[in-house]
Amino acid sequence: MKWLAALTIFTGSFMVFGVQPLVGRTLLPEFGGMASVWVTCLAAFQLLLIAGYWYADRTSKGGGKSHLVLLALAAVWLAVVGWRHAAMAQSIAGIGSPAIGTLLAVLALAGVPYVLLSANASLVQMLAGGEYRLYAVSNLGSFAGLLAYPFLLEPWVSVTAQWLLLAGLTVAYAGMLWKLRVESLGLRVEGRGDLSPAESAEVQSGVGGDKRGAESAEGCDGSGASLSTLNPQLTTHNSQLSTLNSKLNPLLWLVLPGVTCFMLNAVTVHLTSAITPVPLMWVYLLSLYLLTYVIGFTDRGSRLMTVWLALGLASAALAVHAISVTGEGNSRFAWNLAGGTGLLLFMVTGLHAWLYRLRPGKEMLTRYYLFLAVGGGIGGALSGLVCPVAFSSAVEYPMAIVVATALAAMALLKRFGRYRAVAFALVAAAGWHVMHQHFRIREHVTMEGRTFYGTWCVSEEEIVNQHGKRYPVYAFTHGGTTHGLQPKDEIYRHEPTSYFGPLGGGLAFSTNPRYAAGKPVRAAVVGLGMGTMAMYGREGDTFRFFEICPEVMKLAEEGPFDYLRECKARREMVLGDARKRLEEEDRRGDERYDIIAIDIFSGDSISMYFVSQEACALYRRRLKDDGTFAMHITNWNIDLMPVMKAAAKAMGMKCDIVEQPPGLFTYQARWAIMYHERPKFPEKTWFFKMDEVKDVELPTDERGSLVPYLMLWQ
Repeated sequence: MKWLAALTIFTGSFMVFGVQPLVGRTLLPEFGGMASVWVTCLAAFQLLLIAGYWYADRTSKGGGKSHLVLLALAAVWLAVVGWRHAAMAQSIAGIGSPAIGTLLAVLALAGVPYVLLSANASLVQMLAGGEYRLYAVSNLGSFAGLLAYPFLLEPWVSVTAQWLLLAGLTVAYAGMLWKLRVESLGLRVEGRGDLSPAESAEVQSGVGGDKRGAESAEGCDGSGASLSTLNPQLTTHNSQLSTLNSKLNPLLWLVLPGVTCFMLNAVTVHLTSAITPVPLMWVYLLSLYLLTYVIGFTDRGSRLMTVWLALGLASAALAVHAISVTGEGNSRFAWNLAGGTGLLLFMVTGLHAWLYRLRPGKEMLTRYYLFLAVGGGIGGALSGLVCPVAFSSAVEYPMAIVVATALAAMALLKRFGRYRAVAFALVAAAGWHVMHQHFRIREHVTMEGRTFYGTWCVSEEEIVNQHGKRYPVYAFTHGGTTHGLQPKDEIYRHEPTSYFGPLGGGLAFSTNPRYAAGKPVRAAVVGLGMGTMAMYGREGDTFRFFEICPEVMKLAEEGPFDYLRECKARREMVLGDARKRLEEEDRRGDERYDIIAIDIFSGDSISMYFVSQEACALYRRRLKDDGTFAMHITNWNIDLMPVMKAAAKAMGMKCDIVEQPPGLFTYQARWAIMYHERPKFPEKTWFFKMDEVKDVELPTDERGSLVPYLMLWQ
């Protein structure tokens, strides 16, 4: 029974963390941008998780047959979704706002199955005799499911096949749960006889018939004696802890998971938004978080609680130092990654070990996990919903450090009470220092804000040339990437800067035959870059700019950057996901473009949604026969050159990949330029050798991933 319980809880948790990215992957083609889809999906899953734990709490005393029936129906529904997911997502996409549509789609595609699977950890532990240590196995299953999806499933298995596989696993899981329940009922009727009326009826009908009388339930010996009876020292230890914390326990069941979930989100936002967007960073951090449950929810991990918390305090000090490291580059990221990793691995493990020590008797097991889910939901809501509205910067990271440090100090004071005053003074000093460091590094920021798509700021910086002359500039940073730069000097004020110089983004225009011949062109520019590309507009041209974030669009039109206001071409602004808007134009039969220039990937954790076969087919339909297509592929983490070579082949075009050299106001940048007849490039253009770029298959909306192109593997 022990191994069956472990296998059952592992399988259920594996599916819980497999269905989350699967739903997001399914919705991406219909609901657009990666950030908005994932944020809404995660909020929906947090609510469904609470519903699952509530369901487990309500059904823990019986209703076994009904749960199995519901699982069978859920498997049938998942199979239906597998065959009809595209049509279902498309029919829901137009309901209300995109956020509401995404939420409704999550509920429709996987709401009931997710609730049933979320009840897995609580129900299996109850069937196994209230064995809390199985929660570590549950998180190990979650850990495996989380890593399996991006590396084993997404690159090789179509979305339809993934849904069908999930349906099959649900059937297998239901079978394991049925077998576990049969063994549990048989053991309980012969060992203790404490069956509910519903369970007694099952036994009388043969469900819990003649079983091995000598086999014991998890946590009992053959005579039904509790393991705690066989281990008086452990019993005494837990009794003392229970007495000490009896009044605080229910509150701490909420507070501790709330703080650790808040910490997870805070570290994720800090590293992926305030420092640098890194592909799969969320997988790495969430994996660490699950690992802390695996370690903390064991007797051995619990005994080392003091060690974990001490290491957590050291990690907090490192994280505070990392906040003060300014600038961009690998050094700053390394310091912040080390601090964030230490906080999650050590501090959170210590808090989860404390939470394990506060576990109640098995009669309160499902209620305990319900409190954990509610606490995690509160922490997630505070970090994901309240903080973005209440604060204009990612202030939750220093807040998480301060709160976690205070909790760690409180736990350690139970052992080192004589130093209580000193400890509280140190915590207060650390809190002040953390917040001071956070706001000190924002001295040059003149405007900042926080949107659904991340944090942004406008700062006043200085660029120094080789002779020491200083040039003041405005810099626009979104997340950890500079997306716009404009000198204040009147001589250089309206020259294209950053990634869009004449040897970079400007090649999208100078290599176009109509533009080069002085004829009016119709251009689509995806991604504002504070409007820098507008400087290539001429009288008679039409430039249509696509931007997904309304705050960024407003800032580009009304803020200190005046590229858009000085644009000589006719200017059109389109708000929303660019691919969805281009699809709408295509359905309407709007006039096609001479030039399409896309700038959405600079340094970002990108989505293949914009480089899939379907996306490239759309770009080709929206481009005139003699048109030019350009995509900015500068990226810190992903080698997009093979993808661009495959995209050009799919579009029936030729491709050159060029690199813009760094200059006084321009950055080193890489662009893919696609055309039908080779144009004349400027003499100083630097080309990559396309015959040395490997050939790959372009991903589709149904299957494929950009994970194989991570520079980590190169």
